[in-house]
Amino acid sequence: MKMLLTIVSTLLLCLKLSAQEAASDIQLEAHECDSINMPVYLVDGVEVQNIDSLRKEDIVKVEIVKDPAITKYFKPRLGGVVVISTKSKQNLKSILQQYETQVKKSKDNRVPGQLLIR
Repeated sequence: MKMLLTIVSTLLLCLKLSAQEAASDIQLEAHECDSINMPVYLVDGVEVQNIDSLRKEDIVKVEIVKDPAITKYFKPRLGGVVVISTKSKQNLKSILQQYETQVKKSKDNRVPGQLLIR
């Protein structure tokens, strides 16, 4: 009798564990559907939509990052991060130029002795 009770309880426990595993698999699949499995392209630290305009002679280094600590910043796009370094820094030049223009404009508009807190 004890043996029969042990066998039945073991079977019920196995069924319960199987049901929990199936439920967790369904939850994982539903979570994956919320994400887009496409990579993020960072060219010289600037996010770009595609890399069609890059010349292969200009590329210095390509890295693929799949670390969850990094990819969490680009959710729901979970296809990894492609980091590309170029010789010409073409995408970075326009951003640096805009920054320099804004700094120059701020210095020109500054009133001596005035403190601006934003």
